[in-house]
Amino acid sequence: MIPQEKIDQLAEAALRAEESESSLPDSPAASPPANPPSLGLDSDFEAEMDAREKRLKNKRARQSRSVTLIGVAIIAGIGAGYQFSPSFKAKVDGLVRNVRQSGEDVKSLGTMTGSYDKQLEKVAAHGSQLDQATRSLGGDPSQATVDDPNFDKQARELTGEDASATDRAKQLKDKFGGVQKLAGKAKPSDESSEP
Repeated sequence: MIPQEKIDQLAEAALRAEESESSLPDSPAASPPANPPSLGLDSDFEAEMDAREKRLKNKRARQSRSVTLIGVAIIAGIGAGYQFSPSFKAKVDGLVRNVRQSGEDVKSLGTMTGSYDKQLEKVAAHGSQLDQATRSLGGDPSQATVDDPNFDKQARELTGEDASATDRAKQLKDKFGGVQKLAGKAKPSDESSEP
C-alpha cells in the first residue's frame, strides 16, 4: 500500500469511530473507555510516518544551515569589501557617520520637544493674562475671532479694487522697497537688470 492510501484508511476509520460515538445515547454516568479503540495502525504505517518526520527534520536542519551560511557569507563579503576597497570603506564610513548624526538629531529633537513644551506652558500662562485683560476691558475672550472684518476693505483701499494677493504683495514690495534701500538691506532687484 502507498502512504496516501493508508492515510485515507486512517481518516475513514476515524470518521467511522466518530459516527459510532455520536450514535450512542448520552448518559451522564458513562465514562471514557480506559483503552481507546485501535484505529488500525500497523507497523508499516508507523514506520513511514517516522521516516517522514525524520525527512522533515533533516530538511529543516539543511535550511537552517543554508541560511546561516548565507548570512556568514554576506558578513564576510562586507568585511572583505571594507578591508580591500577604499571606495567601499569610504561609503561605509559615511554611512556610520550618518547613523551617528541621526542619533544626535534624535537627541536634539527630544531636547527641542522639551523646550517646545515649556514654551507652550508660557503661552498658556500669557494667554490667561490676555483673557484677564480682555475681561477687564469689558470684552469676552470666548467671542474673539481671528478674522478681521475690515482687512479686505483696507487691502482693497491700499492696492485697488481688483488686485489679487500676488498683485498686492508686488505693490507692497515696490512701495516699501525704498525703505529697504534706505536701511541698506536692499538686494539687487529685477528692475536694475531690465534695459
